[in-house]
Amino acid sequence: MYLKVHLPHDGCRKIAIHFNKQHTHKNITVSKSYVYRILKDYGYEIVQQRKEMRNKKPYIMAKNIRWDMDLTTIGKMQIFGVEDSGTRALLALKYLPSKSTINITRALFDIIEIYGKPKSIKSDNEIVFTSKLMKFTLWLLGIKRQTTQYPKGISS
Repeated sequence: MYLKVHLPHDGCRKIAIHFNKQHTHKNITVSKSYVYRILKDYGYEIVQQRKEMRNKKPYIMAKNIRWDMDLTTIGKMQIFGVEDSGTRALLALKYLPSKSTINITRALFDIIEIYGKPKSIKSDNEIVFTSKLMKFTLWLLGIKRQTTQYPKGISS
């Protein structure tokens, strides 16, 4: 039931595969027909658990603990965004003339000047965020650097 709650679009076969992978060390396996019977018998409970999960209050963090930053491309424009994870406030959404570490650090300094310094900044593993200049800048400011970890087979 737990897997179906968290993987609503997966069918009986995929849920059986996930379960069997998770419990290989215990020598426990299930068939897709067993999963089908469980899902059929507990369908209402699964829907209720999904509703509770969706309506669950998010974890509240204080402001300036962690910022998330990312780049996106719209047409030929580079857009740089920074969000405060604690308050979920959008701190900046800026157009950058080019995708370079220098432009990102300039934008980051402007944001820090307005909102103060965070304890850590989280970003993906893009080269502009993992460059030596970015690492040195964050180290010099005393900001911890975090990067996202993608599961095997999934890329950013």
